[in-house]
Amino acid sequence: MAFGSHWEWRGFGGVDGVFVDCYSALPIVSEVHRQVDQYIYVPGLKTNLKIRNGEESGLKFKQFNKNEGEFELWSEYEDELFDFPISTSARDLLQKTLNESELGPIKSIPSKVHSSKDTLAWLREIGCRIIQVEKTREIRKLNSNNDSTFVEWTCIYEPQALNSISLESMSFEETDQQSSLHSLENVRAAYRDLELHRLPLIVNSYLDAVAIWSKSNKI
Repeated sequence: MAFGSHWEWRGFGGVDGVFVDCYSALPIVSEVHRQVDQYIYVPGLKTNLKIRNGEESGLKFKQFNKNEGEFELWSEYEDELFDFPISTSARDLLQKTLNESELGPIKSIPSKVHSSKDTLAWLREIGCRIIQVEKTREIRKLNSNNDSTFVEWTCIYEPQALNSISLESMSFEETDQQSSLHSLENVRAAYRDLELHRLPLIVNSYLDAVAIWSKSNKI
């Protein structure tokens, strides 16, 4: 939910009563809301690419940068969340992103592609897998290491029923190394404070999860 660069930790699986009590005591940032995401999967894609219905709806790009163990650095920007009908800048970025995957060079997006339905149909036509994920999300805030970290609890219903817990730092400028290190330590502190190591959570990003679901497997 933070625009700019930010550190994240994410796990998929189950939670227990201790976590529920700790989480429920945190201040709410975003109330529970339903979302349906159409994730666009291509082997080799390093961008979390999806068409979202619900809060922050549209064609959304989120770029993976690097990881430090279980913690990952991502970047997302407000001007890379595109409404439909699809704009010229959205077409250009979508083509550039897909060309960086194993799909290889693709032709320009046809002029007939305008709506989200058109876009999904064209993506399937060129060989992308579309994974529909139905979920509810709630976001709260934890103060760790003298700063705030967002704590997201997602209940996924399709394609697999399970929870996803994520930690996300406040955003910072991509070139600000001091802020990056500070933000990483904040997320690590939140992980310790919530004792997430106790929970039966498999550490994965949505890129990993979508790759698993694309093969009709379970996490």
